[in-house]
Amino acid sequence: MIERRSASGVRISGDDYQHLVAWTEAVPALYAQTPWASLELEAQVPASLDDVVIETAGGPWRYIQAKYAVDAQRLLGSELLTESKGQALSLLKKLHAGWKKLRQQGAVGSIELVTNRAVDPEDPILGLLDARDDSLRRVLQSPSNRGRVSTALDEWASHLRVERNELLEFLRCLRVKAGTGLGHLHEIAQAQMTAAGLTASDAAVRQGIDAMRLLVTNDVGPVTPAQLAERTEHMERVGTGHDALVVIEAIDDDHAAGTATHHLDWRDEYPQETVDQRVVPAGGAAAFGRMWTDLRGLHARLDEARVERPLARGTLRLACWFALGYALRAVDGFQLTTQRGPILTRSDTQPSGLTVAPEITNFTGGQGDVAVAVGVSADPVPAVQQFLDSGDLAVATLLRLTVAPRPSPAALQNDADAAAVVTAAREAIRPYVGQGRVHLFLACPAGVAAMLGHTWHRLPPVTVYEHVGPGYVKAFELD
Repeated sequence: MIERRSASGVRISGDDYQHLVAWTEAVPALYAQTPWASLELEAQVPASLDDVVIETAGGPWRYIQAKYAVDAQRLLGSELLTESKGQALSLLKKLHAGWKKLRQQGAVGSIELVTNRAVDPEDPILGLLDARDDSLRRVLQSPSNRGRVSTALDEWASHLRVERNELLEFLRCLRVKAGTGLGHLHEIAQAQMTAAGLTASDAAVRQGIDAMRLLVTNDVGPVTPAQLAERTEHMERVGTGHDALVVIEAIDDDHAAGTATHHLDWRDEYPQETVDQRVVPAGGAAAFGRMWTDLRGLHARLDEARVERPLARGTLRLACWFALGYALRAVDGFQLTTQRGPILTRSDTQPSGLTVAPEITNFTGGQGDVAVAVGVSADPVPAVQQFLDSGDLAVATLLRLTVAPRPSPAALQNDADAAAVVTAAREAIRPYVGQGRVHLFLACPAGVAAMLGHTWHRLPPVTVYEHVGPGYVKAFELD
């Protein structure tokens, strides 16, 4: 027997969804520099656009409507958008009517539909959503505005009883954030709360949802970032918060990208079909060069914004994590925290007593450079030795740095252990200053790679490699 949820159960889920959407919009005000001027739920605007209304800092207003489907198997397409039950308006008509009233009032901004339904990829209009900004810009471009797309636009215009030009004007303001499930929003909220220095447990996220609900039940009206800070003072904090959330997407998507204060998108550099295949960018050295230019630009933007404590997360390979840390070095005034999955690594953590055993092998006929193999999750030395034996790289010394008793995925228990590895690596490498270049090979957690780059000061110039199995590819040359 299939148990069906009651109407009240659907309503509760819908409220949770709306308030979780609102919470993910609110939290950045606790760490970013004025992302918005005011935020209001159930605002005094057209009812079809009143779920969350945001007055941005110096930009257009945002009107967010959250639509949660208990059974989200049905895809979001033209049929669902234009569907109406009884005397009720279709969702498309509701959004358009709200937009039209705002336009008459001179208050047009961004109209955003957030839903857990996925888009129908075969839909001639919604199937062209731009995943980067949730817009319909590809529909609006004249080359695409033909054939099936043109026919579908005519059908939408007829449904709304408007001319094509008015429909296109409406679509320029429309954003559709489809496939935004509760788990998706939960992950975003946890990333943001971590950036804000809040505990990011499931219970803490529930507190955030409840804080948004109270804005409605207590008829609070619009709140400012300062008022939000007061309303969240009771929430548990862990250490010092951050002043920016940096998200870098490379080998995969990151759900928190849309709410990052600073975002780098390298996904086009990795066109391979699966994540496992996305090891090095298709463009090789030129692509790594573009990435380094982006990281230097990130440094400049953070410096200009006077960011000192960034939280960086992303979907990167180890060489890119090292380069990120190197771009945001401690010597330049940054106090970095990295997040990979649930694991946080902080640059201000004191090292534990974890033992890191250095082993040195000297070669005859080398060029004075030193190869450094850091083994934490695994032992890279056999692969590095094979790479050196192939003649692709000539060095005078191989310095092996592995955790005791042996490298393994469970070798580190916390970020204090990560700090111990980074400290030991720096101490072992420092004697080689002035003797050549370091060629760095990493088999370690992302946080260790980033923190080693972050603290690379008064050490030799370094070339970091990416493991492509069975060999290595030169990624970044940093001086």
